[in-house]
Order: sequence, then structure tokens, then C-alpha cells
Amino acid sequence: MSATVNFLRDTIHNFVEPNEKFELQQLLSKLSDPWDSVYDGRTSEDSREACVRADLQILRDQGFLTFLDNDGTYFVNSKTSTKPSWGEEERELELQRMKNAHDLGLIPLPKGIGIEVVGYPQLLRKDQIIDHEEATKLGLLQYQQKREGNDADMNRVESIKESRKKDGYLLGAAPLPAVSKLKPRDGSIITEPIRGSDGKIKTHVLENGRHRFVGEDEEYFRCQEIDSEHQDFLDLYGTTANNPFGAHEAVGVTTEKDSIAASRMWIQKGRIIVIDGEDNQNLQKVCKFLLDNYPHINNRIVTARQILALEGVPCSIKGYYQKDVKKWVFGITNIPIEHDWDNKIARFTFILNSSTTMDRYLREVEKFQVEYPDFEIEIYASLDNTPSSRNEEVTPENINKLRRKQRELFEDSGDLNVNYANLKRYGKLKPIKFVFVPQDNKNENYNSLY
Repeated sequence: MSATVNFLRDTIHNFVEPNEKFELQQLLSKLSDPWDSVYDGRTSEDSREACVRADLQILRDQGFLTFLDNDGTYFVNSKTSTKPSWGEEERELELQRMKNAHDLGLIPLPKGIGIEVVGYPQLLRKDQIIDHEEATKLGLLQYQQKREGNDADMNRVESIKESRKKDGYLLGAAPLPAVSKLKPRDGSIITEPIRGSDGKIKTHVLENGRHRFVGEDEEYFRCQEIDSEHQDFLDLYGTTANNPFGAHEAVGVTTEKDSIAASRMWIQKGRIIVIDGEDNQNLQKVCKFLLDNYPHINNRIVTARQILALEGVPCSIKGYYQKDVKKWVFGITNIPIEHDWDNKIARFTFILNSSTTMDRYLREVEKFQVEYPDFEIEIYASLDNTPSSRNEEVTPENINKLRRKQRELFEDSGDLNVNYANLKRYGKLKPIKFVFVPQDNKNENYNSLY
């Protein structure tokens, strides 16, 4: 069978279901944008279209197709529409197509710290690859999927299948799934091919691309081999491969949960050394790891604090957002942090110890007291300890002093508000009640008020 006939049959199989019809122009649009290299021997559009028409007749004679009319409408027969196992010729043609795309720079290459891409794209049999399910069956936890959560999203698998049927295998859309060879390598628990749960020899491990692996119906799997001097970097690659890639990653992007799990793995491997009590140094190390590997993750300091707490090395001073303060107060007191107009109590939530917000907070309270001088004022607050925005570093030794300082700033306020100053001078304002959330992880009880 000619190469063009095989290619045409595969193309039809990828975008038309059995017992469905298609039009000649639909097929030509799939083939000619651009024409595959299998048609390079025909130099004109007319010649290539004539080749397609002739090959359609061959597929009809083989029982793969039925001609519904003489005007370019065809029907895929169900009995012969199952894609046959690839022979040597089919594999060679697909390998050549991938090689050509690689040489033209059309296939994006896998990228990751400490890894290198090995040679040209490959076609490996799926039964020689250890994927997540096979690693689970063999008890090889090191070779399971590295991203947080182990469940395949079957909706995504089906969308990949549908995309393949419609557009074929788009080599330039994203890096190919990556595998690594079982070989001697620092940190690897398996250093040579092994027999799998199905009795077949496994030579490679799937490092990423699980949804594409599950969704691939063919016995062969398009992939790119990667390698590293140490297994740790292959494990890390499995967590970074789905970082946003150009405009192509609409779904499946590395999440904050992924980055947290990977950072903890890197700490557990001893690649990040964290020491109890060295808050700033620990934060700097974890934040740098996040920046280097997951630059699209926001709020790195908050995420780093969470990672350190999960690893049993929490920062001495706990950080809060305003929503966290409100949630904590409600959990302790069952009081919602909002103005109680019936009982004339105004409740505010502030993150203090920050010059960028203090002025605004002072003016907000002053304005409210001028309008409602008979209201009691309650301020529920935490101290900002983010290096980029704090006034002063908060420590277990100075936390109470800084809290008193914040209260004094409110008590001494009024220089820029004449109405407020007059009300205060004549004793017509009620004192402000301050409640600070517990932040000293070493000395304060989480269920207490300060």
C-alpha cells in the first residue's frame, strides 16, 4: 500500500467517526493546510488533489469507504474503520514527519531546570512506558504523576480525542509529552528496564502528558525523551511542564497547589534547607524557588509561609489578609465584622504596621466618628510582616510593642481633621477598642484575643 493511501486513511480516521459521512472539501482542507511531506513528489495543487481522489478510490475498493454520490460525498464503513496496528512503513513515515517538523523548529521543546532533550521525537509503544497507573500497580510511587492530585480529568481526555479527530495530531501546538529512559542515574530507584504488571518489558517512564497518554487510542505514543544527571530534576520537571506556555495552555496549567506540593518535595529532598527560627532566610529560599519554577503563581510570600508551616517550620509571625482576620474573629466570637447599626457599634478590619495603608485607615475611622460620634468603634487587626510593605519587622520580642504603637497612632490622630479634633477635645468621642489576632506562633494561643 502506498504511503499516501496510508496517510489518507489515517487522516480520515482522525476526524470522521465510523458510520458518518464527510465531504471532499472537508478532507482537502485537512490535508492542504499545509500539505504533508508525503505529497512532496507532486509539485502542483491539481496533482496533489488528483492523488487524493485516486487514493479515495483505493480505500473504497478496500471497503474502508462508500461513495454516496459522484459529487464528493463519502461514508466511513464501520467494519473496516478501526485503525489497524501501525506497520513499519507507517511508523517510519510518522517519525519522518516529526523529524521534519523538529528540524524546521515547529515542535516546541520541553523545558525544565536540570533536564536536557535527547535527540528527535520518538514513537514508543505505549506498553513499554510506565505511566501513573502502571507505577501504582508496581508500587513505584517515585514514578507516579508529580502534580497535585492523582485523578485524570476524563472530560479533558475526551476533549483531546475530539480535537485529534477534528484536526489530527498538531505537532506545533505544545511540547510533546516527555518520557525518560530507565537507566543508571543518581537518585533513581530503577536503573534498568523492568517487567511490568502486564508481563511486558518497560523501558521508559512518562514524566508528563498523562491526559494525552490516556487519550491516545493507537498502540504507539508520540513523545520526546528527556534526561538528567539526577532523578530529582526529572521529578521537578513533572511539576513544571504545565506552566503557562505561550498562548496554547488554556487548561491544565500548573496550579498553586501544584507549586506547594513541589516545593515541599524539594524541601524534603534537602534541595532547600530550612532552619527553625530563621524566618527571613527561609522565606527568601522558598520564594526564590517559586520564582524560578512557578513565576506565574501570585502572592509568593503567602504561599511560602504556607509551605513552611506544612513542613513544620512555620514563620514565627503568622500573616493574615483582611478576610482571614474577619474569618478568625467570627470563628472565635461568632460576631460578624460589620457595622451594627441597631446597637451603634462600628467594626473595622485593618492590616496595620504599614505606612502605605495607615493614613487611609486613620482617615476612614475619623470620618466615621465625625458622622456618628455616638457609635462605639471596634478595630480588629493584624500586623503586616511582609518585607516589601511592613514598617518594621514583627518578632515575638516586639509584637506587643508594635501593637501598642498602632493604638497610639489612632489615639494621637486628628491633626488634619478639625471637626474630629474638636469632638475629641471636648470628650464627645468614645474610646476605640482594639482586638489583635494571634500572630506569635511560639507564644500565643490561636483561640485567644489580644
